[in-house]
Amino acid sequence: MNRIQKGKTGLIVLSIISILLGIGCLIGGVVMIVNGAKNGVNNGSLVTTILLIAFGSLVAIIGLPLVAFGVVYVWTGASLVATKGTVSETNECAKGNTGNKKCPKCGATNTKDSTVCQVCGEPLE
Repeated sequence: MNRIQKGKTGLIVLSIISILLGIGCLIGGVVMIVNGAKNGVNNGSLVTTILLIAFGSLVAIIGLPLVAFGVVYVWTGASLVATKGTVSETNECAKGNTGNKKCPKCGATNTKDSTVCQVCGEPLE
């Protein structure tokens, strides 16, 4: 697994965690708001009613951006791809880096006199 794939996987995992936390906040906030409203209808303590509704609203408001950020970053992570072409494969355009060797296993660029990959240790051809 190369660096782009590891970064892509990590970004998607963190995004899914963000979405789950956001959904949990939204559900918890709605439950607190409903309980606060029920408490008010049943002639419960005014302070308890206000606290439940206010805190439930705050928790629900915190959940919205968590879900939004999670969705955006899942989308971003899913669209990440490794660039292909002469610059990324052979590094020909980099000044002074002509003749570099590319690792067949991980795709890392190594110096022209390397015998093993400097990233994964795979023998270079």
